[in-house]
Order: sequence, then C-alpha cells, then structure tokens
Amino acid sequence: MSVIRVLVQHPDGSAARKGRLFVMTVAAISAAVLILATYGRTWSWSGFQGNENVWEWFQLLAQPIAIVGLLVQLVSPLDPKRWLLVFGLFLTGLAVLLVGGYAGHWQWTGFGEYRMWDWLHLLVLPVMLALLPLWLRAGDDLSRGVQLALAAFVGALAVVVVAGYAFNWSWTGCLGKTVRDWLNLLMTPLVLVTCKWFVASHVRSEAVAEPIR
Repeated sequence: MSVIRVLVQHPDGSAARKGRLFVMTVAAISAAVLILATYGRTWSWSGFQGNENVWEWFQLLAQPIAIVGLLVQLVSPLDPKRWLLVFGLFLTGLAVLLVGGYAGHWQWTGFGEYRMWDWLHLLVLPVMLALLPLWLRAGDDLSRGVQLALAAFVGALAVVVVAGYAFNWSWTGCLGKTVRDWLNLLMTPLVLVTCKWFVASHVRSEAVAEPIR
C-alpha cells in the first residue's frame, strides 16, 4: 500500500496524475484478466477455455508480476531481507509444485509436458527483473556466500546442459537447440549484466576522480 500512496500522493502534481493513471490501468487490466479467467471461460474468443492449469497462469503472469516487483523496489524499496524472504517463499512454493507436478502427476499443474528448457524461458527474465534492484543496490558488495552460490548454480546448469547434449537427456529439453536458440534465451539477461557492470565501473571511476577535482 505504501507504493500506491507514493504514486498517487506524490508532491509533484504531474507525477501524481501519472501515478494515478498507472494504478487505474493496472487495476483495469487485473479486473479484465479476472473476468476472462472466470466468466470468460465460456466465451470462445477469450482463449481461456482449457487454459486452467498452473503453467498457463505462470506464462500469463510471470513477467507482469516481475515488473510490478521492480516498480515496488524502485519507488518504495523493501528491506532486502524481507524481499529475499518473499523470493524464498516463492521458490519453496514452486518446489512443491514441481515435485507434485512431475513426481506426483498433479494434472492441474500442467507441468508434465514441459522440460528444463521451457522453465528457463519462463523464469530467467522475470527472476532477473525481480532481483535487479537488489543487485544494483548491492553494487560490488555481494557477500562471498552469494558469489559462491551463483557460481555453483551457473556451473551446475552448464554441466546439465552439456550432459543433456552429450547423453541425450530428454528431460533437459536442450536436444536440437541451436546457438540462435540460446541467444534468444540469454541475450536480454546478458545485456542486463553488461549494463550493470558498465554502470558500476562508471560509478567507481567517478568516485576515484572526485577527490582529485
């Protein structure tokens, strides 16, 4: 609620009007999605017929929710520990759904036909958007534990991808994927990482040059 208050009660009248317009637009879109997802299931043109599983909702909402999270962090930053707690709860819930969807064969999740490649396409960009403000504020002060965890994750993912090609692991979904496919998946995250490194380097250079002036 504090984020909405900041948007609609901004001391700058122009900014407040834009904030109110943004809040009303988000509310209108949310209401439209809710109507289509409930009453709209009987309307053939809505496209919601048969799209009632968790995977379909992830596809629809993952990026918008990540963008809202980015806005929250930029307008009214949460305590990093609280934000990481929310992210941890999301990962825990996702892990339960994954186990149930694949091992327990929960049909309502819709996960059965999707592989690791599909999950990467679904989550890489939203996760980066959600964590980007935390990363920017942390600068180069990432703890050694975080750096090791990131390195371990990237290393494990690389091993799984290589093994998927080498041993024809169908569950990875990597078979048949080309360099172009990987560029399509990773281009935006790589650009974000490069931009962050450039900004951090520029800030460091300005900080070093400031005393000389």
